Amino acid sequence: MQNSGMKYCIAIVLVFVTMSVAQLPKFELQGKLKCNGQDITDISWPSSCVTDWDGDGLKDLLIGEFAPNAKVRFYKNTGTNKAPAFKSYVYIKANGEDIKLTSG
Repeated sequence: MQNSGMKYCIAIVLVFVTMSVAQLPKFELQGKLKCNGQDITDISWPSSCVTDWDGDGLKDLLIGEFAPNAKVRFYKNTGTNKAPAFKSYVYIKANGEDIKLTSG
């Protein structure tokens, strides 16, 4: 194998930010998220993401379930961004199959 003379360099940059305790965000419980009157938060150990998944300008909810289902739920926002509403969910699919999460 010939040496082309090219060298590769990988740089790792670490940025440290100092914040006082007064600058840290404060979170307050505003109530549980509901879907069609049922608590969404009853799912065992959910991992969630809020994003406009379907491109309609409204922030939807994605929840990754852990075992035994280990699937990804998509809750379409049928309300507004300020007052989201969720009526049902579907499992997200890839190639016609439910996406499965792995752990370990």
